[in-house]
Amino acid sequence: MPTIKLQFPILAAHYFGGEHPASFWDTFDESIVKQDFQTITSLGFNTIIFVVPWAGFHRDLNDKYLDEYHMKRLRFLIGVCNEINLRFALRVSYPWAMVNEKCTSIGIDRATKLFFDSQVRDSWGTYLSCINSLVEQEPNYLFSFYSWEDFPLDISYLTNLSKEESHSVSESSGYQRWFLDLPQGKSSSSSDQIQLPGKDSTDFSQLMRFIDFWRSDLLLSIARSRLKNLFYELRIDQDIVESPNGQSVISYDNRCHHPESLRCCYFAPYLRQNNVGKTISASDSVVALYETLTDVSGFGSNNNIFVDQFNFFSNEPDCGHLARI
Repeated sequence: MPTIKLQFPILAAHYFGGEHPASFWDTFDESIVKQDFQTITSLGFNTIIFVVPWAGFHRDLNDKYLDEYHMKRLRFLIGVCNEINLRFALRVSYPWAMVNEKCTSIGIDRATKLFFDSQVRDSWGTYLSCINSLVEQEPNYLFSFYSWEDFPLDISYLTNLSKEESHSVSESSGYQRWFLDLPQGKSSSSSDQIQLPGKDSTDFSQLMRFIDFWRSDLLLSIARSRLKNLFYELRIDQDIVESPNGQSVISYDNRCHHPESLRCCYFAPYLRQNNVGKTISASDSVVALYETLTDVSGFGSNNNIFVDQFNFFSNEPDCGHLARI
């Protein structure tokens, strides 16, 4: 487990150079970067976050090397950081990228294969190792992190496999071993009976919990062997799952009590709210933020917290009902 104790408050800005996160690496103007960074530091920020998409940097999963043009651009940005003594962090595995001049998410296909395909896991490891070789000796490199949002799985595909395929995936993904450690798993007469539960199964919520464990623990153990100072952005929102037993709410807080030296998270005003399109006050948002950070800290056991995203509102399509400050 990486150990990092920040000696100063991180005040960070994501840098996209006026471009879209997915198209940034293909389109940003190198001639304005230094001035942009100087402007950012003049506003009180001391750290830049670069979003490094897996799909954009590693377009061919069979290739042992990353896209050289993208790596060259990352080296350039790091060089400017060093020139003005600006620290930087990386968000890795972002799923969006420019493919054939179109902003496309090819992450859902890769992430779903990553769930059960060892060759795709090896390719993901190659991507992380190549990034590590670029940053591990850099004096201004702080840490890297990935988010649960970076691995969007095709649940419909996974829950509609044939019996034989479902059993195979349950084994290769680690679900089978995980389930056998549960009380209901220990009562199973044979591991041969274990499949991924369908959406109409009473065990479907267990699959959702395993997927969170897969993102936050199984993948993290792989990634940390490849990339220095890597952390997981804790998932702090909830899912409502329908099953034959009725509606249940799943919280994803299984890492809030792990002995991490740094805890990454995010915050938005619509968390902990009844989302009916209302605007909430800044003071109410501060209360919600305090409650969120209390949870993330493990009720005060670790206050070394980095809030990657502070979203005042969501402008995504079909999200007008979410509360905003």
